[in-house]
Amino acid sequence: MRPLPPPVRRPLRRAAIVLAAVPFAAACTGTSLVELQQRVDQRYFGEPVSRAVADLGPPASERAFSDLRWYTWDTGVQGKLGGHCTLRLVADRQGTVVDYWFDGSPGGCRRLVGGI
Repeated sequence: MRPLPPPVRRPLRRAAIVLAAVPFAAACTGTSLVELQQRVDQRYFGEPVSRAVADLGPPASERAFSDLRWYTWDTGVQGKLGGHCTLRLVADRQGTVVDYWFDGSPGGCRRLVGGI
């Protein structure tokens, strides 16, 4: 009996399906990720990181990197009901937000930053 060939992986096809589903999921759930990202940008960019801590509570992690400090908030678990979201604010030495990274599902991100 011959062994079976290894499975063929199709990451691009899977990625295309996921990307095609994102606008549909956002439309079904209300606030889109783009709208939530705009809220984060308007509320925190150029502001003291203490504003985010007051709004979101203490970050899940905080890390120094060169002259910068990364603050990360998370909610939910990827692939689980309710979705997930990660928000990372990058602050300079003075504690001013100079960059941010935002990723997740509409439902998870709405739970994390929808109230700001």
